[in-house]
Amino acid sequence: YHVDNIKRKFAVTRALISARDRATGIRDALRDAALESFGRVDVLVHSAALFEPMAIVETPPESLDRQWQTNVRAPFLLTQAALPHLGAGSSVIFISSIAGHVGFPSSAAYCATKGAVELLVRALSLELSPLGIRANVIAPGNVFRHRVQLQRQALAQIARAYSDRIHILQML
Repeated sequence: YHVDNIKRKFAVTRALISARDRATGIRDALRDAALESFGRVDVLVHSAALFEPMAIVETPPESLDRQWQTNVRAPFLLTQAALPHLGAGSSVIFISSIAGHVGFPSSAAYCATKGAVELLVRALSLELSPLGIRANVIAPGNVFRHRVQLQRQALAQIARAYSDRIHILQML
């Protein structure tokens, strides 16, 4: 019942929000629906992500913007909206990625957003811990899916293209 209620309110609210106010409106709608359904917010989990793999020279600014909006801006704004309703003992959890620690070819924009998430959580941890609110990040490794296959293919291409240099580096 509660999930259906949230979905219904989210869909109605989304239809009513202008493009300019969309992010703020959705943020507030999600917060309000959670408060109406559950009465409080104990845990906020940011698990949405967008990954558009392509070489940096091929990445249009719109792709970087979409990934930034989904992976960094939306969790920032949702956390901001939920903070007045989070009490001591509550948690804010971000799902990041190994890409926030290790760069991957054809993933510069995604890696940048996940690195930003990592630092956002570090800052939030310092800011929220005096209030008794935990901010944590979970950074899983690769989940075998199509994008992992693309990354492996890209790494193999790079290894073939630079095999003489890689061999020299291995010898050093």
